[in-house]
Amino acid sequence: MSGADGGNVDLSRTAGVIRRQQPDIVALQEVDRFWARSGSEDQPARLAELLGMNVCFAANVELAPDHPHPRAREYGVAVLSRWPMTDHRIVPLPVAAGWEPRGMLVARVDLGSREIVVINTHLQVDQPGHEDEGRWQRTVQAGEVVRAARDAALPTVVVGDFNARPDDPELAALVAFRSGLLDVWRVAGAGTGATIPANLHEAPRDRIDYIFASRDFRIGGVRVVDGPVARQASDHLPVVADLILGDGDCGGA
Repeated sequence: MSGADGGNVDLSRTAGVIRRQQPDIVALQEVDRFWARSGSEDQPARLAELLGMNVCFAANVELAPDHPHPRAREYGVAVLSRWPMTDHRIVPLPVAAGWEPRGMLVARVDLGSREIVVINTHLQVDQPGHEDEGRWQRTVQAGEVVRAARDAALPTVVVGDFNARPDDPELAALVAFRSGLLDVWRVAGAGTGATIPANLHEAPRDRIDYIFASRDFRIGGVRVVDGPVARQASDHLPVVADLILGDGDCGGA
């Protein structure tokens, strides 16, 4: 979760960008625990502390400790919630040999009157010269995400970095009507919804970060948060959706 200003890591800055959106639920990708490159910090726990939220984390990558921290390094995805999370599980996604492990975090959130499921994932990224293999992996992984959303049998929000543009074929399973999911940007967004690159020198041009919601939700609005601070806090711009479920609401970032 490094910033776009030379890779600097500043969790207070990241928390400030999140806090200004006043979200109920936050999904984060590329989150470190105990890496020297990010100050050997437990990033999900620290962000939860800064924001006063509950947290769960799924490690997609686990490596031996690096100096000076004695604990194994972990890298993955996290969900923060102002409501309690009654359960969460880590589901590995199919990957080819020699490629970075990928997975999804499936969290059950207790809204008080009912529960919802939040699925947070980060699909495979291409390797130079092996783009077809990357696309195939994302296609299979997207199918597994749809399967998990169907199996949830609860109102479901799917959030993540999918490393694919809206019309790329690997997202076909997610955008198909039979998935039961809606790409909230297509419903209520204005403009391109581009989230990368996020830096101070060029405008974002690609949309690869998404929020999908089951048809249990009414989509009140969706936006990409832009500006100098947001562009420095991460190399992706955040996406925020206002999702209304019955008498309550659920804001996902």
